[in-house]
Amino acid sequence: MKKIKAIFFDLGGVVLTQSLEARFEVIAEVFKKEKKDIEEIFKKYNKDWTIGKLSVETLAKRLIKEFDIKQSTTQILKNWKKVYQNKTLPNKQLLIKIDNLRKNYDLYLLTNTVDLHHRVNSKRDIFIHFNKVFASHIIGIKKPEQDFYIHVLRELKLKPEECVFVDDIKENIDAARDLGIDGIIFQNNNQLFKEFKKRKIAI
Repeated sequence: MKKIKAIFFDLGGVVLTQSLEARFEVIAEVFKKEKKDIEEIFKKYNKDWTIGKLSVETLAKRLIKEFDIKQSTTQILKNWKKVYQNKTLPNKQLLIKIDNLRKNYDLYLLTNTVDLHHRVNSKRDIFIHFNKVFASHIIGIKKPEQDFYIHVLRELKLKPEECVFVDDIKENIDAARDLGIDGIIFQNNNQLFKEFKKRKIAI
């Protein structure tokens, strides 16, 4: 078994309380709509937004028109940032452990995210805990596409067996495992710490 050199972390649902489900809840609150209505309309927008083909400004304008909202794009975006930040809390206990892990491992954030959320998380210093952030809206690929993981491995010059990946979505972990990356499906902090201990990862 090769020595572990790097640990990859997902953002929403692991480092943050936010998940895809929370993304819909945030947008529903901003536009004063039912979450199910947001989920339905996002079938045509979510992928392009997540891989950076659609900006939040363009998306907001489209939703304002579709929902016949009587607010400006500026007002909507200001409220959107506020609601997102309030609904997505950093996992402080995990971030403390992550800072400890950096003494022995390179740590990277692998996230399916969007421009607005990325800006908010950058300002609240989430990213400073990691060596580098790989964000879907910047690299133009999203998990669980294997090209996402291949892109990360190539850029970092790492072999799959030298890495461990933590994500709360099984589909994302399965795709990483298919490439030979050791995967941990995140449930809660204590469960994750036990999984690290099994792998002799000192936290």
